[in-house]
Amino acid sequence: MKNLEEAIKIDPLKEALTEVFSEYGNIIDIVAKKNLKARGQAFIVFDDTEAAERAIKEVQGFELFEKPMVLDYAKTKSDATVQKGGSSDDFEQHKRQRLAEKGSVFHARSAGHYVMADLEFELF
Repeated sequence: MKNLEEAIKIDPLKEALTEVFSEYGNIIDIVAKKNLKARGQAFIVFDDTEAAERAIKEVQGFELFEKPMVLDYAKTKSDATVQKGGSSDDFEQHKRQRLAEKGSVFHARSAGHYVMADLEFELF
């Protein structure tokens, strides 16, 4: 997801996102960072696709800290998704690939498992 208020600290942001999105399903992980490239963005990982789809439809444009959230599916699988469904070798390969691609295709859409609103949701 994107268009999040950049001045909000990470912990209060994660708490607010948990409060908003937990009614749509089980949240496995929330990733939010303060570096320049990821500022104003977060990724929410749900444990099922239907939860993420409902959240995207119903929360799109919802104002959080006085800014409307922009939601979409992520381009790649999250670490939490790979860890949940794969082996340790799969996870290590995922990390190597993610680090190799980092920066070049950070927001390119692929087989998606998240929602991006400067928040992204991951679907299983």
